[in-house]
Amino acid sequence: MTGIDPLGALPARVEGVEVQDPILTMFGEGWAMTIACPWEGVRKLGPAVAFEFSSGTLIVTPDTDVDPWVLQLPGGLVVGGKA
Repeated sequence: MTGIDPLGALPARVEGVEVQDPILTMFGEGWAMTIACPWEGVRKLGPAVAFEFSSGTLIVTPDTDVDPWVLQLPGGLVVGGKA
């Protein structure tokens, strides 16, 4: 680890979205996020990861420990897992 906080690159502008059900990919300049587990665009309670956007919230519920979501930022990768 180089001591660089990859989340320091946030917030980031979403420039494109691709959906090939059930996989969701969002991307922008210098970053990309791929979600390969159940997701929905509304807030809910329970064990989930919430990604806040200016126009709403994306809820991701990991169903496996094998890279259910990956956020690639200029400073590194953030990989989710089942809690």
